[in-house]
Amino acid sequence: MSFRKYFQEQIHSAGLDEAPLLDGNLVIETFQETDMELTPLEQIGLFFSPTALRAVAYKALDKVTAAYGADAFKAIIIDMFFAPLFDNILARGLKLYSTCTGASTYYDLFSHVTPDKITSDPEGLVPIAGFVGKDGRTLDVRNVDCMIIDNLQPHVREIVLGIGKGSGVVFGNTSTVLEGEMHRNALKTPASHLPAYYLGPLSPDWFLRAADGDETAREKHIAVLKDEQLVCTRFLDAHPPRSVLFFALGSNGYLSEDQLRQVYDILQRLEIPTILVNRSPRFEVADVLPSTDPSKFLAVRWAPQLDVLVHPSIRVAVNHAGCGSFTEALLAGIPMICSPTFADQFFNAKWMYASGFSFGQLSVNLKTAFDHSKPHPTLVDEKELERLFRLACTKDGEAEYTAVRESVGEIGYKLRRAALDKDGEKSKAVEALKKALLSN
Repeated sequence: MSFRKYFQEQIHSAGLDEAPLLDGNLVIETFQETDMELTPLEQIGLFFSPTALRAVAYKALDKVTAAYGADAFKAIIIDMFFAPLFDNILARGLKLYSTCTGASTYYDLFSHVTPDKITSDPEGLVPIAGFVGKDGRTLDVRNVDCMIIDNLQPHVREIVLGIGKGSGVVFGNTSTVLEGEMHRNALKTPASHLPAYYLGPLSPDWFLRAADGDETAREKHIAVLKDEQLVCTRFLDAHPPRSVLFFALGSNGYLSEDQLRQVYDILQRLEIPTILVNRSPRFEVADVLPSTDPSKFLAVRWAPQLDVLVHPSIRVAVNHAGCGSFTEALLAGIPMICSPTFADQFFNAKWMYASGFSFGQLSVNLKTAFDHSKPHPTLVDEKELERLFRLACTKDGEAEYTAVRESVGEIGYKLRRAALDKDGEKSKAVEALKKALLSN
């Protein structure tokens, strides 16, 4: 996938296909500044190169200037990974708002826990003030769980200090409804004095309404899907309600061949119908598992995740605990099993379990660095794998499943109200940000 196509997908999902958008005196514009052919991991690597970041950001700024004039725009909203450029941007006289796509609590954690602390005391626990877990569960976050990505660790302090120089922080995919007292009692950071804008959850209207029980919204969306996008829907249509496991580890994550065989054997032994998304560029599932039953196991390269999550046949979602994936599962009211690989995913996985939204973790954090050459999780032992799948997907765990589903259903309803209601938290945050952008 080219870098341009990657951003086109993001722009489409944000509803900005027709940009520039006009909202009173506010003009929202999007720019794409590279046609580089990059793999997803190479795209991540772009954020480790100040030279590459500078070239992309300055070209975009120059394009805005050419389109609207040097004095026409007053503010820039830019990803926190562009921190090496913040001084230059501020020197242009612009108000700067940095964005973070993860949870604000995780931002506070990685801002607070230094790289030296991670190295010297990886197992040390970081207290999460304000968190109230399910049935007395605690959120035991280790210093090592506060690591972003190994390549980025030398730049953490620059990012943290750079964000503190701006006019505010935009958390694009989280909500005060979800983070609750955690963000209100957050650890002090160089950006603690700045206003924070919680614009999540970022999900399309049809998905939110379908998750709210509007079957018409779901059917209308299915009607416009292409034939190759309907493979998962047809598989789900052939199974009873709350029976299918959806296994997807994000855009970059996947099981190794040996892990795939191990997981498949357990799922077949427990007779759990499964949709598995394989993002590996190295092998096809059919080559590893040549004799699967297509009525019980569907392997795809890509799945229309939102359509899958709101289908009544989905029982549980296995995800990598990325912020977008777990938020979508919560919005759809689907219980989770998390399989984190790196960065904020380990914190998110523990958070989801402690909150009663997940059955536990398929993978563990055994090292203080993420090896980009092996973007698959470190799985727990086979006994624990089987226990988790049995608990979440068979009659043996029905009582536990009911409890987790009720917890997920409750937070999902609150998140949908925050996003859909005219006076919801999301609407209030958007209006506050617009007001800040237009102020002198």
